[in-house]
Amino acid sequence: MSAARVWVALLRGINVGSSHRVSMVDLRAAVAAAGGTEVSTHIQSGNVLLCHRTRDRAKLTTTLEETLAAELGFPVPVVLRSGDELADLLARCPFTGADWDADRRRYVSFLSRPPARELLDTLRAADHGGSSMYVTATEVCVSLVPSAKPGYTDVDRLLKVPSTARAWNVVEKLVTLATRH
Repeated sequence: MSAARVWVALLRGINVGSSHRVSMVDLRAAVAAAGGTEVSTHIQSGNVLLCHRTRDRAKLTTTLEETLAAELGFPVPVVLRSGDELADLLARCPFTGADWDADRRRYVSFLSRPPARELLDTLRAADHGGSSMYVTATEVCVSLVPSAKPGYTDVDRLLKVPSTARAWNVVEKLVTLATRH
């Protein structure tokens, strides 16, 4: 059997406001119940690092979602990336020049699956009000100007696929943690 793969599970909708509150101890236990090993969490917004023998993203996503719903008592959408995929995203960093100004906010929306090409093309072609947007089949990276209203955050509606967003610095930290995992 092959060696365990490092996965980063990006959970949507936990510990946001007063609903769906989950302790990290309970979250790690639920992921372990789904077969995850070496389970760790980063901040309380649903970032879980784990090792798992499967390389089948769809199967592991289903396993995690079913186990989390059973253990936590509510549905928890999961978007999975391997540690290598996150590292590759950083290596392909789309931001340049002014995108790194201190007053800009940078985010990545991770898509659960590739959306229809025409929806991606529409998003790419839209006026982003001075903000930069880099769109791939599986991520939407944005660098928002200070005055921007983060309309991109409605990625689910715009692209018609479930997604979850993380600040760029959180993605950087997840890559560091996955490398050490």
